[in-house]
This record gives sequence, structure tokens and C-alpha cells, in this order.
Amino acid sequence: MNKILLFFQNDNENFGFDSIEDLRSDLPAQYAQIGYGLEYIAQKYNVNLNGIKIVLNSSLLPGSGLGSSASTSVALIAALEHFYDLNMNKKKISNLAYEMEKIVHGTPSGIDNTTCTYGHLIYFKGGKHKILPVPDDFNFLITYTGKQHNTKTAIKRISRFKKLNPKECKQIFKRIGDIVLLAGKKIAKGDLEAVGTFMLENQKLLERLGISNENIAEINTIAEVYGAFGSKLTGAGLGGCVIILGENKSLDEINKALDDKGYISFRTNIDKEGVISGTE
Repeated sequence: MNKILLFFQNDNENFGFDSIEDLRSDLPAQYAQIGYGLEYIAQKYNVNLNGIKIVLNSSLLPGSGLGSSASTSVALIAALEHFYDLNMNKKKISNLAYEMEKIVHGTPSGIDNTTCTYGHLIYFKGGKHKILPVPDDFNFLITYTGKQHNTKTAIKRISRFKKLNPKECKQIFKRIGDIVLLAGKKIAKGDLEAVGTFMLENQKLLERLGISNENIAEINTIAEVYGAFGSKLTGAGLGGCVIILGENKSLDEINKALDDKGYISFRTNIDKEGVISGTE
């Protein structure tokens, strides 16, 4: 076996290529980001990929606003870095994943690849990030609305709102920025109830911008009834997921209530390591 074998388990698709040149020309467009990453590694680090078998799968729901494409890119690069001993640090891994993200999203913010690479809870602005301290009891639940988010539609709605309400739109975005800073300070102090309050305020502002929907509203209502500190949509909105913050007991009750309504939820926490690379 001297081919480059790719197995996309989520899509039940398998491909074999005789060379990186064949992969570049024949790999279906929906996997272009993977092709770009492999070609970059092959050329930049003079790696012969022939004879390798790569299996890709993700437990994250596509279109859920959880960064599935970025996490796949980062994981692939890190695996190749480890396998071929490429001596790539986290910055290089994140930068390459960002270039791969451009193929999927056009002009991504860089938040997803940065978070997947460095882990932790981060504050991100203007392409730069800093790590925030995370309390030990920072527990949350992620719930999928059952609908894929639609970034293009969300952007159009916000653009329309801005055109009709320019002054209010400016005020909303300023307040959202203020909320991020205030919530970061409360997280550092371990005041998670205050963080939940800011999440609820943020959700109301996003609703005003027109990027929430009835599923998000129902999930938020259930979370509030069962004692969550706060909840809000995540990602572009108009579908995707809702993040719910609260005490373990409340989250268990919310999880059951949402399950009874047919929603898919899972408990998770903040990863404090990020991707494991050869160098930091």
C-alpha cells in the first residue's frame, strides 16, 4: 500500500490517492480544507504522505456552532505533527488551522482554531487571545436545537437591523462588548451567578438583533425554570446550540427536561490543556 488513504467516517466516504498532486485535483470540494492542510504539510515540511492512512471523525454535530471544522483541522495537524515529528508549536498549528478554516468559512474570526489549539477559557479580540482563570465549579450543559445554524442568514438579519436601526445597533454591540469584559471579571472571582445574569442579558440583545428562534427560546425557558444561572445561544444563532451554566444538580434536571422534549444535550467542561503538540 503506497497510497494516501482518507476515511471520512461521519460521511461514510473513503478515498485513495497515488500522490499529493492527485489528492489536490481529485478530492471532492467539501473536503477542500483537509486537502489544503495535507498539501501544506507535504510541501512545507517535505513530507511524503504516501503510505499513510488517515481516519477522520467527529462527535460534534455539523452546523451546531461548536467549531467542528476547526477542531477537525487542529486534530489532523497535531496528529501529523506527532507522527512525522515536525516540531510545530501551538502557534503554527493554530495558524495553519486558521488557513484551513478560511476555505470553509471565507473570513473566520480565528476564535475556533485558537480555542481548539490552546484550550482553556479565552478572551479573544482582534486575532489575539488571553487565557482566563476558570473556577473548579464552572459546569455547563450544551443543548442542540435540532437545527443547523445559518451564518449567512444571521449576518443578513443583523445587517438589515443595522440599516433600519443604526443607533440602536451600535448601542447593542457596545453593550455586548461590555458584557464580555464584565463577565470575564466575574468568572475570575468565581461569581458564576453574575456570569449567568450576563448570559441572559446577552441573549436578549441577540434576540433583538433577530438571530434567535423558537427552539432557542424554549431551551432557555426550560433552563430558567429548573434553576440555571443563565443560558444563551452560541455560534451564529438561528439554530445551532444553547450553552447553559448552573450547578450540577440543576444541570441534571435541565438535561432530563430537555431530553423529554426531544433535545440532544451533553455535559462538558473547560479543557485546560488544548492540543498536545511537540513544542509549546
